[in-house]
Amino acid sequence: NLKIFSLTSYQDLQNHWLAPLAARLKAIHVLPEESLFNPQATVTRKTMAVWLAMSSNEGSVTGNGALREISDVPSSDPGFESIQKVVNAGVFSLDSEGHFNPDKKMNRIEALAAVVKGCNFSSLSATDLAAIRIPFSDITTHHWASTIVKQGLKNGIIKPL
Repeated sequence: NLKIFSLTSYQDLQNHWLAPLAARLKAIHVLPEESLFNPQATVTRKTMAVWLAMSSNEGSVTGNGALREISDVPSSDPGFESIQKVVNAGVFSLDSEGHFNPDKKMNRIEALAAVVKGCNFSSLSATDLAAIRIPFSDITTHHWASTIVKQGLKNGIIKPL
């Protein structure tokens, strides 16, 4: 079977760092088939969890299936199964009190970290990590997410403009 498809970008993401990733996520039906993405909108941890769990149909997010006690997400919550899946897969973690904080807004580096972890890329060797230069002035080599940024660059999730 040969699948041929074209990546259709969002109109408001032209020349935006997120454009290639958003087009890919749109193509596999993780993101909605709309013409605008609205990159300035905030994304909550719950929304990201649902998006990433939906992408698991494409083989990315996998967890062990065990139910975790998450004190701020009741089993009646529509996002409960998605949150369980991404927590079990190690994409998201709980705080020390077992809270997921589903309504907490994510900044762009937290969102990138979730996507890279959700894609389940193989680890980079120390040589690969050292060879990849981070082209973003706000992420230094000592930043908590520098390895994640390097994985995103290596695997084409993000690219400098």
